[in-house]
Amino acid sequence: MATKVTAPAPAPAQAVPEDPRFKALSELLAQRLQIEKDDLQFIHECIQKVYQVPVPAAPATTTRKVSAWNVYMKQEMAARKGKGVPGSQLMQEIGAAWKALPAEEKAKFQTTETVTGKAVVHHRSGYNIYFSEQTPLIKATVPSAVERMKQIGASWKALTPAQQAVYNARAKEVVAV
Repeated sequence: MATKVTAPAPAPAQAVPEDPRFKALSELLAQRLQIEKDDLQFIHECIQKVYQVPVPAAPATTTRKVSAWNVYMKQEMAARKGKGVPGSQLMQEIGAAWKALPAEEKAKFQTTETVTGKAVVHHRSGYNIYFSEQTPLIKATVPSAVERMKQIGASWKALTPAQQAVYNARAKEVVAV
């Protein structure tokens, strides 16, 4: 049984050069989701829009200051290593000991050391992208954050698989940087 896509087609912003990959992807998506042939053009336009969105390049590395907690934790982990205590319990014990330290003791662990490492890439889902686009649209009418989340969640669930696929494709593009 074919699914009928009922969302209105997005207004074309500008002419996009035809790419055969878009058409092939549209047809594959329509076949997999059992979408009727007359909605194939809508899917095709959505995919073209997704591929037009510029993806910001993430920095390869980042530098941050090492906190007093990081120094303390590293020392305590080295001192307690190999004593057969599970990692979660060990972290709880070290965290409790840190909280119990007076400010003067914590100050001894301050350092000017910095660490350079890989930049953290936050993987977003299609739902995350949908949520971030919908929030500003309903923020003025729904002041409660909890109610906004409920409404956006319900509207996401009400989307057809084809409509969700557009957001999921955008999420995959962001991750593929």
